[in-house]
Amino acid sequence: MKAYKLGAVQAAIRGNKHLGSKLNYLYLAYKAIVEADGGSISSEILTEQAFLSLKEQDSIDLAWMAGMGTKSDIGYNSVSYIYSTNQIGLIREIGYSPFYKRKLISKQFEAISNPNNELRRLLRPDSFIKSSTDKWTFTLCVNDNFTNSASSHAGAIVGDYAKYIALSGSNLPSILRFYNGTSTITFPKKNHIGKTTIYHIVADGSGNLSFYENGGFIDTKTGNTSFVFRAFLTGYTTRKFCGDLYAVMLRSNEMTAQQISSEYDFLRSKYPEICSTAIAAQVWSVDNLNFVYTQSGNEIPNITDNAAWANATTLYNNAYDAKVGTEEEKVYEGVKAAAMWCYYDNDVEKGSIYNKLYNFYAVKLIQMDIDYFNTANPGNTWGWRIPLDNDWALLETTATADELKHDTDEFWGDGNTGTNSTQFTSLPGGYRDVDGTFKELGVSSNYWGADWPDDLTEMVGMSVRLIQE
Repeated sequence: MKAYKLGAVQAAIRGNKHLGSKLNYLYLAYKAIVEADGGSISSEILTEQAFLSLKEQDSIDLAWMAGMGTKSDIGYNSVSYIYSTNQIGLIREIGYSPFYKRKLISKQFEAISNPNNELRRLLRPDSFIKSSTDKWTFTLCVNDNFTNSASSHAGAIVGDYAKYIALSGSNLPSILRFYNGTSTITFPKKNHIGKTTIYHIVADGSGNLSFYENGGFIDTKTGNTSFVFRAFLTGYTTRKFCGDLYAVMLRSNEMTAQQISSEYDFLRSKYPEICSTAIAAQVWSVDNLNFVYTQSGNEIPNITDNAAWANATTLYNNAYDAKVGTEEEKVYEGVKAAAMWCYYDNDVEKGSIYNKLYNFYAVKLIQMDIDYFNTANPGNTWGWRIPLDNDWALLETTATADELKHDTDEFWGDGNTGTNSTQFTSLPGGYRDVDGTFKELGVSSNYWGADWPDDLTEMVGMSVRLIQE
């Protein structure tokens, strides 16, 4: 099989670094409440910095960042609580628990994750009710992998009775949609599929709503800005979120442009657009790809049925043959018809660890749409691509398999000698064979190259990484 393949090797001993800092009394009180409730704080330094940066504590309705207080049900890898900085801002899960994405290396952060566009959410036991004359600011730091305006949302908060704030529109133009049950306000936004993005929405109490994206002002519009904040991550049944939530904040004040810029700089320093590591002259993503939509708005469907998975080439050939046009247009039509992804064993819990497996048609479609995006935005290209065969070959000359593998027997099993000194963090996610069967979980990690296959069938499902341009 022509795939970059890492075999099982032996376990390494990992040490825990002591996090030392001078903690203020707010943090100490917060820590005591979290631990007394059975929760934990994974990053004491980040949490202390969050308290220092959120100086106007009396204006905070809710403030949580990945690495702060979280309570998870270990057996189900799921989140049951996250704890706000103001101690009383507990968010309690009711119904369907989202996944807890663990931090495996220093270059990653935990996240509250809904990787499969399901109805998973966290709820406040009571609501934050904002009238049209109230001032408020909502901050959202999120990595969105699916934003179809018709079927999902990534607003991470919504109110009761179909009130929602949604990041909509993988089918361009992309928008932020504010709907409070009686009126709708929309703002244009960039398409940030697969990249961690920071949004601010500000109500001034006088009927003006402003939108900021990655610290930059987008627009101000007038309308009814009353709202009910209760459900977080996914808030309205038919508009679900697919991706990772890194920070959510709600304030009872109107943040200034300067304050928003400052908070953006702070959050961006903690949560980069794509978590990555430099290995010699290359910069690689440290997570497997998790796209459901491409940069041009093409959906990649989740295929669980074995026969349907094995039918991909037939779908490609039929669409290719039916298309009248250039060779590139025919190929594009074919890969759109045949692109597929899945989780190992079709298990969403495994998917929350290893992310998605893609057939080659999906890989080809993603890369073609990145290329089209770059052509349409020559001054602001996407900045990443799927690696080529020569990229993998260069990596093999600069790092050993052990230096690329995660350094624990939790994933690779007994006998692992992986050190992960490169922070590449390869996990043994296995692959899906051409007949739809799943193989080698815990044994191998397998990655696509954008210029494959030649001796590897397009219907195999494997992981995908990105490399920086």
